[in-house]
Amino acid sequence: MKDIDIEQRQIVVRDGKGSKDRITVLPEAVIPDLTKHLERTKALHRIFTERGYGEIELLYALERKSPNAKYE
Repeated sequence: MKDIDIEQRQIVVRDGKGSKDRITVLPEAVIPDLTKHLERTKALHRIFTERGYGEIELLYALERKSPNAKYE
């Protein structure tokens, strides 16, 4: 998760008006539910990747260079 920073209480809005990135406040009220959601999602992702799901198709040269990239 690159656009939400829970520790800094920030959300980065990418490519907004004027093609600029902006930072806004992450409301304190959403943090507990967001944290629980992220923990569940990470656990599901781990389970699915262990079962062989969750990969993406990469260009051949990139797959050779970094074999685990399709799972990361």
